[in-house]
Amino acid sequence: MPNVIGTKILVVTDVKCELYDSNETFIIKKYTLGEIVEEFSKNFYIVKLCDNRLIKLDKKYIIVNLYEIMQKEVIYSIVNADKAIYHIHGNLIPQITGKKLYPNINLNGKPFIPLMLNTAIKLFKAEEDFLKQGLTIKIYDAYRPYAITKFLYKNLLKYTDEYYDFLNGKINNHKYDETDFLAAKTSTHNYGIALDMTLVDLKTNKELEMQTRMHDLSIYSVTDYNNENANILANVMKKNNFAPLDSEWWHFQDNDSKIDYMNFYITDDDCIKEFEL
Repeated sequence: MPNVIGTKILVVTDVKCELYDSNETFIIKKYTLGEIVEEFSKNFYIVKLCDNRLIKLDKKYIIVNLYEIMQKEVIYSIVNADKAIYHIHGNLIPQITGKKLYPNINLNGKPFIPLMLNTAIKLFKAEEDFLKQGLTIKIYDAYRPYAITKFLYKNLLKYTDEYYDFLNGKINNHKYDETDFLAAKTSTHNYGIALDMTLVDLKTNKELEMQTRMHDLSIYSVTDYNNENANILANVMKKNNFAPLDSEWWHFQDNDSKIDYMNFYITDDDCIKEFEL
């Protein structure tokens, strides 16, 4: 388990809390900034809020900057903060491919990778397993604002007829279409519990070859077509209680940590703007 003492956090839902060493209770406002002071019990931390009050807070309400607790070996390549690489079997998707989707994804020049704390702890354990095999994680996407989920789906729909053959297909009696690759409503990325990721060989510093490139929205990306490397990725992630997505070999989600979907950019709230490493 990573050492999270001193880690800055966001409280990601309105939640009733108790002051530490007091019976006073109050409601914390959603997206309130805090810092982990110590572990209180298996499920609770003592957290210092941005107004210096100490509270007992359930771990399930905490979101962290993944980069802050997982820097060593892990590679971050949040392409949607620069130029989105979504494509359909090599075909560019107008209004999506190459666009910068997140206007404010880093703080002070350092990556900001929002993820639920319990999800981050599971990922830390998965990384330990990968390191034993001479591999490390490369993350292409994690938290994604709800507004971006809507933007992606709306723009993909404009071109579904043009790319019908690549988007649509039938495997094991299941009909795949655009809704299997991009969420029509909320995505697990909006809950801060999902990751788009691949593996890198630590000896060569090269990505392992998968059956498609990252973010290929086509029938060829479904897990029925997983090659040996994709199965290595999937097996370790499933061992650590991440659920795969049948249509995307790169996508894994921690359904146990799902609380409420989020929709913030870094500059939306004063507390979030103060979230510094």
